[in-house]
Amino acid sequence: MSTGAVGRRRRRLRERSDSSDGDGWEARPASPGVRRRRGADQRLLWVDKYAPDAAGDLCVHARKLGELRQWLARGRGGVLIVSGPAGSAKSTSISVLASELQYSVVYWNESFDLSSHAFTVREQSRRERDTDRCVDRESRLASFRRFLSQSQRYGSLAFGSGSRKLVVVDELPLLAKPAQVDEFRTACRSAFQASRFPIIFVLTSEFENRQTAQRVFGSDLLASPNVAQIRFNAVSATGMRKALRRVADGEGFLLGKDAIERIVAASNGDVRSAIHQLQFDQVACTDDGATVEKDMGLSVCHALGKVLYGKVSHVDEFERIIERCDIGDGLFCEHLHENYLRFLKMSVEAQRDTASAFSDADLMSQAYGRSLPSYASVIGCLAYSLSRRRDSTSSPPPSWQPLRSPLSREMRIGIDGRKSDLRDFCRDNPTQALQTVNPDASSMWTDTLPYMALIMPPNRLLYHIRSHKRRLGMSMDLLSVICGTAKSLQRP
Repeated sequence: MSTGAVGRRRRRLRERSDSSDGDGWEARPASPGVRRRRGADQRLLWVDKYAPDAAGDLCVHARKLGELRQWLARGRGGVLIVSGPAGSAKSTSISVLASELQYSVVYWNESFDLSSHAFTVREQSRRERDTDRCVDRESRLASFRRFLSQSQRYGSLAFGSGSRKLVVVDELPLLAKPAQVDEFRTACRSAFQASRFPIIFVLTSEFENRQTAQRVFGSDLLASPNVAQIRFNAVSATGMRKALRRVADGEGFLLGKDAIERIVAASNGDVRSAIHQLQFDQVACTDDGATVEKDMGLSVCHALGKVLYGKVSHVDEFERIIERCDIGDGLFCEHLHENYLRFLKMSVEAQRDTASAFSDADLMSQAYGRSLPSYASVIGCLAYSLSRRRDSTSSPPPSWQPLRSPLSREMRIGIDGRKSDLRDFCRDNPTQALQTVNPDASSMWTDTLPYMALIMPPNRLLYHIRSHKRRLGMSMDLLSVICGTAKSLQRP
């Protein structure tokens, strides 16, 4: 059969598959000849096997690709922060465009050069046993700091022979404590000031565990003139279909329209997850048509709509909705609390009872922090459902209402930013911070000094206060007690 006949037959089969109304998995296995040609690559993941090689294969919005291409085409030092949800083709787009523009790229991630950089094994003295060795472990943050320094000083660090160099930080080190954040920002500040080669930081921003640029780098670093930001959005449904068809064509089987839509709906804009799901479905298909599918999650708007419009009423259904929602149960309860009043318009009693239930849920959480446990969220959902059913007898059903993000989240973002600025100020100017304290104010004893001891190491704070001992009117013994208490609070 000629190549043209094969192409026409494949197009006819694809059109027939697209117009099919079947609900099952419609992928067809490849012929034995195609399988033999692909035998060497059977163990590869399809997301790696069919990684895009050209910009035309990327499923990213053209405007985002244009911004990234324009920044890379400048060819001079600078810092770019690329953020977006998981599976939005951030790293793939950088790799494809860097190859297109003939960049030599070196990556840093959590496994960077672990064998030769993270561990150093030294032999003990000959008088000791041969099996007695001393192993020094370098922290990931120290390895990251050294990597940034060497990548800007020495052009030969893992670079090829090309003339254009690019440094990509694909994963960040652990930044769980304020001291780690300060050390990370210090390393970035030094690299930003002396950047010979362009540096790209890739941040994955999930809804509840956000690696936002503001939280990671701070406002002072982001205000630098050589720092730019590009935010990727989740991959559109059209882009997902394009990527899935490309993989299916490469594997030599036909993918039905219903199967594509099912995978697209389950992936929530994550193209990596969609390709994995396609591969798992194809491998797991048996003669009786059994498949293995990813649990379909719910977006926050979809989950809130099920509760606010009264589509569920049982406790178990509320629990399943909260578990499937793509945000944590605490944030889900905050969204529900922000929007429920507009759906209970006619009855003040219903609003009162629901607000009382939200208050009880907050008390039951045993912590007045950011998140509520799942049972507290279920209590809020159940209280709203009961009030709405009672209210529905005297009020018409609610019309479509736009959903709002909770104001408490926006307030927390502002508070976190002010905390970060205050921490940077007290760390960089401790003496000036102490001079702003009113020696006659009682808040100095209860607020200023204890919180400064939490912001910076207590020993350093004690050193800077020695020169202000008389003006502060505080004995060194009492100050040592305050700093010691703060030091104990800093321990994990």
